[in-house]
Amino acid sequence: MGLQIVQKGLFLNALVSLSFTVNKICRKITSAGLRKNAYGCRSSQSANDKESDKWFRHLADNINEAVILKEGSNVGFVNKAFETIWGIGRKELQKNGNIHLKYIHPDDLERLIFAEKINNFQETVFLNEEFRIKRPDGEVRWVWYRRFPVLEDWDITGRSIIIASDITQRKSSENLLFKKIIETEEREKRRFAEDLHDGLGPLLSSINMYLGVAKSRAAGNDSLKELISSAEGLVNNAISDARAIANKLTPGKLKDFGMVPALEEFCSTINKTGNIKVIFSHKNADERFGSTIENNFYRIAAELLTNTVKHAEASQAFLNLIRNGQFLLLHYSDNGKGFNFQACKREKNHSHGLSNIESRVRSIGGNYDFRTKPGEGVSVTVSVTL
Repeated sequence: MGLQIVQKGLFLNALVSLSFTVNKICRKITSAGLRKNAYGCRSSQSANDKESDKWFRHLADNINEAVILKEGSNVGFVNKAFETIWGIGRKELQKNGNIHLKYIHPDDLERLIFAEKINNFQETVFLNEEFRIKRPDGEVRWVWYRRFPVLEDWDITGRSIIIASDITQRKSSENLLFKKIIETEEREKRRFAEDLHDGLGPLLSSINMYLGVAKSRAAGNDSLKELISSAEGLVNNAISDARAIANKLTPGKLKDFGMVPALEEFCSTINKTGNIKVIFSHKNADERFGSTIENNFYRIAAELLTNTVKHAEASQAFLNLIRNGQFLLLHYSDNGKGFNFQACKREKNHSHGLSNIESRVRSIGGNYDFRTKPGEGVSVTVSVTL
């Protein structure tokens, strides 16, 4: 029977994921089975084998997704789309079966290496990752990279089929969507904060004024005056709470004076609790950077500090805001207990705070580097090109 992809069905599923339009061709290939010769491992072929290989190669060279067949680190087949996506020749990959991995973007390399280790340990688990590559011409592209293990009678063969799709346009659309969502969210926060300030604030102040008049007319009735005083205290608390909520929704200093004064005020507020010491510093960052960048950088810093206070059991945190040429950078670290970042991300309901940070970074076209381990605190760098 020869070598076949998992029970003759996995190869069909893999190719259907490439393009629904080639479904009928995939069935013809699957029915004959993908033989060893596709990996360059056998010289003699039956007529059916040759026809199957012919159909496979024709199909693979006429789709937009890159297809690579490997045995260990050796490449037996690579299609034309690989050259289009990676910007390197097929012969280079055939000489060095892992050369395409050298073009992984530095910001994604550590994450992918981690995923590779996990999937190599669990040999029957597919690799399914999205990451960026930096082509030889300097162009950055997003790819969706899947590795399907090849089995023979459910045994590991050391062979695999790799499918990579160019998802740059999709990522661009996603980032634009994230940006619009966050802009809408910020706009609604501003509207709600203004309603609190302009609507509820004056109303509560008016109530307080009427209570003061009632108190002055309650002379000689100590019990009534005591009740009115209690009501005044509750109204004053409500006014303070409304101001605090409005400030959290849209910090006045952020809107009027920029990130540095707003972050100084936020850090000062945390320091007053006495639970943690936050050290804030800045360099060349006093100018205004536009509401989109300022709002997102402020929210990211606030999220990091809030997470530290809630979860890290840290005694110190450091926040640095730096303008370096055309880049704006936010460095954050604490001396808390840290956590397993990759394990947290793999959980279906992973931290909402982490998800918010990632979404905000993506919405402004920035990059981030998140480093943490149990017992080693947290170190985060966020950067954006101005």
